[in-house]
Amino acid sequence: MATVGLEIEVGHRAVLSAATGGGVDTSLANLTRERWRPVPAPFLLRGTKGGSIPTMTTLAALWLPILLSAVFVFLVSSVVHMALPIHKNDYQKLPDEAATLDAMRKTGVRPGQFMFPHPGSMKEMNSPAMQAKWKQGPVGTLIVRSGGYAMGASLGQWFTFSVVISVFCAYLTGLACAPGAAGSQVFRIAATVAVLGYCFTSVCDSIWKGVAWSTTWKFVFDGVLYALATGATFAWLWPAAA
Repeated sequence: MATVGLEIEVGHRAVLSAATGGGVDTSLANLTRERWRPVPAPFLLRGTKGGSIPTMTTLAALWLPILLSAVFVFLVSSVVHMALPIHKNDYQKLPDEAATLDAMRKTGVRPGQFMFPHPGSMKEMNSPAMQAKWKQGPVGTLIVRSGGYAMGASLGQWFTFSVVISVFCAYLTGLACAPGAAGSQVFRIAATVAVLGYCFTSVCDSIWKGVAWSTTWKFVFDGVLYALATGATFAWLWPAAA
């Protein structure tokens, strides 16, 4: 009686060992009676008499959707922030701005991140004097930039950030989808990963820094648009099966 081994991988691999006279019976009834042994999964589906079928897609094969998805996200973000009015009121002007800025210059406020009123320790934070300052207000955080707004540098950093997110989208989608995978499957996975990268970067600002939740939800909406653009790009340019 010959022993025929069949290796099957879908995410994790299991090895089916069957002792048969002429082959492996793959009917559901017989498969459920066989013993499956989990083993570490490689990236190929292999048969004892056949070749190899890729079950993942490498990053090198996805360089084009990585770069183009970042380009499309950059274009979508430009339209959102320049053509649509949803972010028009994200920031408000200080009352008597000139006098406030003049006072900051006179007191020597330098670039950095500030909290006001600022307790020097946990003990001071719980002191009656600090509690009174917080109750009196104003209370907030302040970011003072160095050298003003460098729009070109910020746009370059934003594009780089988008490329990094696209790399992670490619990596995780490539683990789940082989070349030639259905576009709908590629879209769902890539877009989901992109949502995690784009949609929740502002949530902590509302939790810890007092940024209005209405502002944060607008950035979450932006992130959904970026994720849709990313998922569609990967579905469009996903490599065909060899």
